[in-house]
Amino acid sequence: MFGDLTPAQSLLIVWVTGSLLAFIVSCLILWLIIRGAVLSALRKHAAEQRELGRDAGHRGPGDPRP
Repeated sequence: MFGDLTPAQSLLIVWVTGSLLAFIVSCLILWLIIRGAVLSALRKHAAEQRELGRDAGHRGPGDPRP
């Protein structure tokens, strides 16, 4: 099947395959970076909310206590 390819055809197949592989790897790396940033922001937000809950004495939004 691939035995009768010219060098130009072989180079084209290698170039397309390499480009596709590089694109997939770069998308995976980008996804990991974004996922890490989002998880970090969520952890920070959760910590801030816990701290606000301690400061407010764990009162709900409709609690009339001063």
